[in-house]
Order: sequence, then C-alpha cells, then structure tokens
Amino acid sequence: MYKTVIIILNWNGADLSIECINSIKKLKNKDFKILLVDNGSGLECINQLEDYLLFNDEIELLKFEKNEGFARGNNLAIDYVKEKYNPQYFVLLNNDTIVSEDFLNGFYNQLELFPNAYAFTSKVFYYDQPEILNYAGGNVSFFSGIAKHFGDGKVDQTRFKIVSQTGFMFGCSCLITRDSINRIGLFDEFFFANCEDTDYSLRIIKSGHDIIFCPDSVVFHKSHQTFRANKGKSFAFYLSTRNIIYLQRKHLNNLLFPFFIIYFIPRWVLYLSFKLLRIKDYKSTFSIIRGFKDGLMISMKYKKNN
Repeated sequence: MYKTVIIILNWNGADLSIECINSIKKLKNKDFKILLVDNGSGLECINQLEDYLLFNDEIELLKFEKNEGFARGNNLAIDYVKEKYNPQYFVLLNNDTIVSEDFLNGFYNQLELFPNAYAFTSKVFYYDQPEILNYAGGNVSFFSGIAKHFGDGKVDQTRFKIVSQTGFMFGCSCLITRDSINRIGLFDEFFFANCEDTDYSLRIIKSGHDIIFCPDSVVFHKSHQTFRANKGKSFAFYLSTRNIIYLQRKHLNNLLFPFFIIYFIPRWVLYLSFKLLRIKDYKSTFSIIRGFKDGLMISMKYKKNN
C-alpha cells in the first residue's frame, strides 16, 4: 500500500504529462504512487503515453472513453484509488506543472502540525516567469464568489513564505486527506471544470476544518495549457460564468443571491463582454452570455430541489 497517490489528469496533453511525471520522479520522498488518468484523449496522445509508460511501469494509466471534466475525472480516479490502494492522502496535480524536489515533503512536514486540516495546498509560480507567483494562498469573496490568489503576479515575499491557514485550496496542486474524502465527499460534478476547487474549499471550511498553505511545496504552472490545446478560451469563459452563478446559488442564502446577480451582471458579464467585443472575439462574448443564461436556469432548478 502507498501513503500517497498522486493523481494527474491528462486531456490531449501527452508532452505536458510526461514532463510533469519526469519532475515527480526526481522527488526526494519516494513514498507515493502515480496514477495518470486520461480524460478521453485522441489516439495519437494515448499512443504517446503508452509508449512512455513501457519504460515506466511504476506509473499506472487509467483511461476514460470521453472527457469527464476535472471534477468527475478526479472523482472517478479517487474512487478507483480508494478501492485499490486506500492511501492516507490524495494529491491532485495539474499535468501542466513541474514540481520541486521537496514538493511532497512540503506537505508532509505540516500534516501532524495541523490535525484539524482536511486539505493542504502548494505555493505556485508561473513556469515561464519562475520568479513570479501564481498562488500563495487565497480566499473566496463572499459576495462575488470569485477566488482570489494571494500574491498572483508578484515576486515572492516574506509574507508568502509562512505556513498559514487559507480560505481557498488551489486545485492545480493540493493534498486532500482520506478523512476529507470520507466526510466531505468528492467534487460536485456539475462544475465539470472551474470552481469545483472553490466549492470544495467552502465545504471544508463550513465543516469546521482547515486548509493549510504550504510554501515549501513548490510547483511551477504552465497556466491554462489544457484549454489552449483543446477547446480554447471561449469554453473557459462559458464555464467560469455558469459555474460562479451555480457556486453562489449553493453557498449564498435566498436573500443575498438576487443582490449577487445584480452585482454580477455589470461586474462580470458586461465588463468582460465589452472587452472581448473590442478585440472582436465574438465567440467568447457569446459564451459568456450563454453561460449567464445557463447559470440562471440551473440555479432555479437547484433552488427548487433544495
């Protein structure tokens, strides 16, 4: 049995996944298993991964026939891992990342110090600007539902080198405990991709447990590479818009939700649509409008069923 299983989702990104795994193989701590999960990639990508794994039999490949999304893809992988390995810890890692040699130790060194924690999250730098932070902890705006990344776009500073409780677990690189999976459950699969980590963070905090930012667990992120390689940014705009509305429907009470919508229309829908129209990105503009409409419809169904 393994103490930790590292779960990596791949979607038509064989080169990214291979580079990510090669960095994991350099970790100082070797007490882990790698599960590479293919999320319905094309045949060329699958063949490339299988050729690579011929010489890396310590890595297991789990294949899905279609793209299950980030939320369901990870849920299926976690269920599979629980049944086969029953690890104490589940590490979720984007395939568009490179990890530092102390990536796992950065988590492990904090586990016993924070017994009330259900999740631990890495410090993330931009891969192409390795001195610039992408994430150093964060929180979720109560009213807007948008997750803020502390330190994003800044050089590392003393305040970002301190282990601390944080309000947002970045799904790009995080460790989730077995207790959290057993008691909080899995990701909400409706999100598909985008905001599922925000939702899970809020569920952990509402349960009375903590999320810990671990600055010694360092990751370098090739941000948004999966979307660029596949459906592009219009799909990301659609999911972001729809999912923020759904997130707020879940976590705001009935009195505050209408005020959120009044705020969200000019602050998100109109603002982004105007910026995209200026550069003649009509496809992304339409995706935002469609995401807003679908988000409202789904929110009405959610209210009715809950």
